[in-house]
Amino acid sequence: MKKVLSFITAVVMVFGLFAAALPAFAEENLYDKSVDGELLYKVDFSDNSIWKPEQTGAGNLIVTVDQFNSGKATFTSGTDKAQNRFGGEFEGLPLNEKTAYTIYFTEYRDKTEYEKDGNLGVFVDDVYGIYGYSNKVRILNKTSSIAGHDYITFADTSFNVEGDTFAATGVSEQRYCIEVNGQKQTLKIYAMDKNNKYVLIDETEEGDIPFFATDNLGLYFYQYNTGMAVSVYDIEIYRGFGQSDDKIEEIPETTDAETTAAPVVTTEAVTTEEITTAPVGEATTAGATAAGDVTTKAPESTEKNGCGASAAAVCVVIAAVCGTALVRRKEH
Repeated sequence: MKKVLSFITAVVMVFGLFAAALPAFAEENLYDKSVDGELLYKVDFSDNSIWKPEQTGAGNLIVTVDQFNSGKATFTSGTDKAQNRFGGEFEGLPLNEKTAYTIYFTEYRDKTEYEKDGNLGVFVDDVYGIYGYSNKVRILNKTSSIAGHDYITFADTSFNVEGDTFAATGVSEQRYCIEVNGQKQTLKIYAMDKNNKYVLIDETEEGDIPFFATDNLGLYFYQYNTGMAVSVYDIEIYRGFGQSDDKIEEIPETTDAETTAAPVVTTEAVTTEEITTAPVGEATTAGATAAGDVTTKAPESTEKNGCGASAAAVCVVIAAVCGTALVRRKEH
């Protein structure tokens, strides 16, 4: 009997240790561990440590990774006039009211491979992003322009951005930059000019984007037509605003405290009501715990412990059941 009891105790201890260790396997927040201006990730199409891209549209976007540079890929549509989309979210890079990012990337088109000037979309959440050709771009909402953000043709502007090399030489190389403001839900699009300086091409205003579609920052590619190819490389993601003077406004710490304190009066009234209407056994249990404790501790336990708390609770129940069974067996 003692051997059986020792075995059960050991099993319960192992499960308890496992439950305590569960939070360590939670998704690592790379953003919080960095500072503004820090390089968070340089895209490598052969590395899926935090970015696990997949086909996300009804079509088929063919991705060919360069054999000499795994940070470069060429995209060609597998289905004409279709949602040929490929990409995914970055684990550990939350996209919310406290975060901002800058994405740099280079697009390359070569007429010797495909006759047409290839179209390509680069999105931050598979809905909003930049889309265009070698000589013009626009901010896109999935497949349509956002109101007031039609194509901007480089040759028709004073941006001094090269926009006619593909037609003239058959080759086009253009460096872009996208600033992503998670707090205001906005995008700023930059292109490198002939003097190797980034110039602001277009930007959304607050309200143009109701909300970003993903919980984390993402990188998604989109093509509509077949018979064309676009290569993308040197994709780098930095924390903060790389070109503008925008800032993420700090959310006052007092907000959480005020929010937590306010419901106390209301919760006590609700708790009293439950004690009155609940069965006798439940009323006794509720009355034994202060209403304030019930209100403030339950959410904290859920957020901090998560699966670990649940697993630990299960272990306690198992131990109690097994212990009771052994005692009864010994008595008989």
